[in-house]
Amino acid sequence: MRVLPILLLISGILLTNQGCPKQGDAAAPRRTVVVATPDVKSPFITQLVHEFERATTTFDLRVTEVGQESSMLEAVERGEADVALTGADHAYFAYREALQGGARLSNLRAMAALQVIPLHLLLRPGIRDISDLQGRNVGTNSVSSQLVKLLLAEFDLTPLQLHILPPDLALRRLGEGDLDGVFYPALSTPAIEAALRRGARLMPIEGSAVGRLRRAYPFVRFVSIPEATYGGQTVPVHTLGVALVYVCRRDLDEQLVYELTKLLFDVLPRLNAHSLPLHLVDVKEASATPIPLHEGSARYYREQELRP
Repeated sequence: MRVLPILLLISGILLTNQGCPKQGDAAAPRRTVVVATPDVKSPFITQLVHEFERATTTFDLRVTEVGQESSMLEAVERGEADVALTGADHAYFAYREALQGGARLSNLRAMAALQVIPLHLLLRPGIRDISDLQGRNVGTNSVSSQLVKLLLAEFDLTPLQLHILPPDLALRRLGEGDLDGVFYPALSTPAIEAALRRGARLMPIEGSAVGRLRRAYPFVRFVSIPEATYGGQTVPVHTLGVALVYVCRRDLDEQLVYELTKLLFDVLPRLNAHSLPLHLVDVKEASATPIPLHEGSARYYREQELRP
């Protein structure tokens, strides 16, 4: 696992039972928080680090790069990372497996449910809709693979092969004719825009199968890709999506998790420049997580409810 140290100064000194250090006392040691992410160079991570540095003074953050969703959760479980940002579907199934007696990932707890990410369905020319993917080659990435497998099963589709690929590679193979369809979770991205210019078609994901999926799995959300998100798109495209969820370990200090949750919402209004419009996240809805909240985060949300 490749760990890139990034000094991230986070506000809110964690006080011991003795209160603030007196003048002349040794300074309290800085707490290091390790965050697992698929890509330390992503615009979101870059901006998050920048805004935390502007807002805070006390903690060090180390970002560890982990390529797969399951690997990120396992890193948190083993104590190699303290927090991670993952899809609500991955968090839900990891926690459900633990409830059913599996020892794996039994320590996961949630901090916040954030932006819902729409699932795009792009088809190559000649493929009419999702039902035409029966027996064909389909691509997706590790982030959406869990949701896509559920979706294909609900539509009673068995692709020839489901290829788990980086999004840009999947879209390039779609343009080359190697893939017949690609499921891509995103708000908007130049890679999708480029694929549409090359002839790919953005199609809705809707119907009774999607309704059944929503009723079976509470983390599934109905969303739309707004009109004019892409060139030539004149109407909203109905689809489904899942929220991004911050998770942590159950045994993390309650005060630490409280401070991290508070800090996240302190900087969210400024996290809107590069990728995710997280400034739109409502703190009143962020506690609606697919797995139980860590007590530190739960305390933060209780305090928000009491505010006038």
